Amino acid sequence: MIASFRFFRDSSIVFPWLAVSRSGHHATYRFSSLQTILEKFNFSEGVDFTVLDRSRGEWGETADDVSALTINYIFYSLQTYGELSGPLETLWKLFWKKYLDRTGDEEMLTVVQPYFAWRGLVVASPIRYPNLPLNVRTKLFNFVKKVQD
Repeated sequence: MIASFRFFRDSSIVFPWLAVSRSGHHATYRFSSLQTILEKFNFSEGVDFTVLDRSRGEWGETADDVSALTINYIFYSLQTYGELSGPLETLWKLFWKKYLDRTGDEEMLTVVQPYFAWRGLVVASPIRYPNLPLNVRTKLFNFVKKVQD
């Protein structure tokens, strides 16, 4: 019950920012018409694929996609190690190094925070992951609060 209350309390902080972002009062020059949903279940080993999903609209911020993919490094590392550590920390650092080297998109580091807050709430959700240990859920809520500071 406490986790459910905290989820809804914390989500009320994120939702207004996402509404502003999607209403056009945001750096719309960053939007891409090929926004996708890059989640762990959209990948298959050894399969060549193109992911196009416009269920959330035609345009979207790349930070949304990046956060959707990389939140999984944090999520699974918290469950395994209790912190971002081990091979998942290595993947986290490698992703960011490669992304920034290849795109030059340093601005990403200033716009991704609200999307990480949203993705953190998604994986901390007691509805989506009812068996998630309370200590992991708490760390995810702490992550959500820190990325908004």
